[in-house]
Amino acid sequence: MTDEQPKIPLREYIDMRFESLEKQLIASIDDQRRAITKAETAADRRFDGVNEFRASLSDQQRTLIPRLEFEAMRDAMVEKIATLERQLLSQTTRSSTWNQGWLLIVSIGSLILTLILIFYYLRK
Repeated sequence: MTDEQPKIPLREYIDMRFESLEKQLIASIDDQRRAITKAETAADRRFDGVNEFRASLSDQQRTLIPRLEFEAMRDAMVEKIATLERQLLSQTTRSSTWNQGWLLIVSIGSLILTLILIFYYLRK
């Protein structure tokens, strides 16, 4: 039985194996560290989006008016508009009545003046 592989002392073989395993372990740890860093970066990016969304919701909550407050303001405005409409209608009615009165007075005056002029020309 001839063995073509060179004979290495056991101590040297074990040291070589330890060095080889140590290099593999170091490479594996470096790979794991890179993977962890990459995962942390991805998580940070994702959480940046979530934080931006939260900030947007916070801004909306701070700047937008609550529904109950809006409804109270709307009801007050509707009441003010109704009051103004009633006042405008009342003024329009009074103004219309005065205009009709003046129209009647001017019409009667014009009729009387026309009759006087007709009577005057007929007498001549």
